[in-house]
Amino acid sequence: MNYKILLITFLWMAVLQVTVQPAGMTDTPLSAEGEVIRGAQHYFPDDVGLEWTYTGSVADQVQRVSSYTNTAKVTGTTKKGKEQVVIFSESNPANRGQSESYFKKDKNGITYFGGEPTTELENQIVPYLVIPFPIVLGKPYIQVQRTGLRYDHDIDHDGIKERADMRSEITAVGFETMTVPGGTFQSVIKFEGKTTLLLTLSRDQKKAKIIDVTTHWFALGVGMIKMIEKIEFPEVAGRAPTGTIVTETLTQFSGQDASRNKG
Repeated sequence: MNYKILLITFLWMAVLQVTVQPAGMTDTPLSAEGEVIRGAQHYFPDDVGLEWTYTGSVADQVQRVSSYTNTAKVTGTTKKGKEQVVIFSESNPANRGQSESYFKKDKNGITYFGGEPTTELENQIVPYLVIPFPIVLGKPYIQVQRTGLRYDHDIDHDGIKERADMRSEITAVGFETMTVPGGTFQSVIKFEGKTTLLLTLSRDQKKAKIIDVTTHWFALGVGMIKMIEKIEFPEVAGRAPTGTIVTETLTQFSGQDASRNKG
């Protein structure tokens, strides 16, 4: 399960109250804008040894589609500075090969400490809080808002890397019942998010905008069961605008709480 995708997801509109109960819980939460989701930390399990398997697809604007499998696992802990963090290892997120991400979950929420491989842009913004506790339905949370960042690429081909302003926002919009290949889950939290990178091109100071819109669904005691990410790239240096859509759905989860929220 990849918390990192929550960095690139952000918009919110609703809230409710959920009290996490022991196995066999029967209560179904009712959405009420502005209310607090109690026990929200149980939607983001991070015990060492937990493992998730997803099937995924990547589609571009001309409908070319590639399919893949991604296995995520909590492989251990390590230190980032003075902080003890959990290691999430993934075999092939978004069909891009192996990666590791580092997170800390505490009473304040979930903090992202970076990953491997990393980027120059990412190194300028970590660590940051990706999900605050408590979660309030319908209340947007700004994860990142920075200006003048160094971007990793020279997209106008003048030999100078561009500068970027970045804003990321995430919202818990409500609860759903969802069926995926890995099962049917009740009281799933739906998150919507948006990340905007406003690039300043070094060649002529023109602006170019990259937009990343995400939707994620998290199940109690399981974690992420589905995600959809839509990325739009602008027209630059005579190249046509492009876009991709990445989808991952849960096929298997190995964890002691997997049955708590299944329908």
